[in-house]
Amino acid sequence: MCGGTRVLPCHATQARPGTERARRRGLCASTSVCSFACGLDEGVQAVLDSNAVPHLLRTLTNNDEKVVEAGARSLKQILNSKLAPCDQLFEPNALQQLVSLLHSSNPTVAEVSAAVLARCCKTPAQQVSLVGVMPRLLALLEADSPKSHAAALDLLAALTEDNQAICQALLVRWMTVLGHT
Repeated sequence: MCGGTRVLPCHATQARPGTERARRRGLCASTSVCSFACGLDEGVQAVLDSNAVPHLLRTLTNNDEKVVEAGARSLKQILNSKLAPCDQLFEPNALQQLVSLLHSSNPTVAEVSAAVLARCCKTPAQQVSLVGVMPRLLALLEADSPKSHAAALDLLAALTEDNQAICQALLVRWMTVLGHT
């Protein structure tokens, strides 16, 4: 039987991958983790203690877009806390998956991915690792969704905060894109 904060690892391992049952369990588990992490550091700590973040990161590679969205939303919720494990999201596989989600055809997934990256981007090294996302940020800024705009601007702010070199590089890149070299 699954205990409260062990819900994601337990649910994620009780059904064969690729089945409808596994999909439903992945959605349920990700949603449960999001609920645990909502608003209270104690809930976030319980989620972290249960080692749920690696499981949530695996949901980002799921073939079912609803599972991906639920996992990304849960990560976003966890990252509202000062306890957030941002370094885990900058490990190569996790970072690559989050960046690829910026290109999702689902605008909510792209917006949540931008928000997650914005909340985690805190060091100059992390800023440098994300400079390549600029073309996608431009696309999010051109989208019809105000939430996409806000997430893109938050990520842009995180990329450029206290980093004059990146600001200058981005200005040069944008001037080139806009044809003002």
